[in-house]
Amino acid sequence: IMCGLKSADIITAIQVVIAQHSKTDRQFRVIPDHDVDNVSKKVVRIIMSYIDYINRTIWYK
Repeated sequence: IMCGLKSADIITAIQVVIAQHSKTDRQFRVIPDHDVDNVSKKVVRIIMSYIDYINRTIWYK
């Protein structure tokens, strides 16, 4: 959930995720590409690879 940085919005987003989460009954279909052990590591690498690009093209640093 992308919710912004206001504390009330963050708390609301967390409450929504907790309310929708169930270990026994999955409400959302798992995407096969995301059903691997190292997804978070891949996401970090993707984000890190875009930092320089964003700084150059968006922020003109």
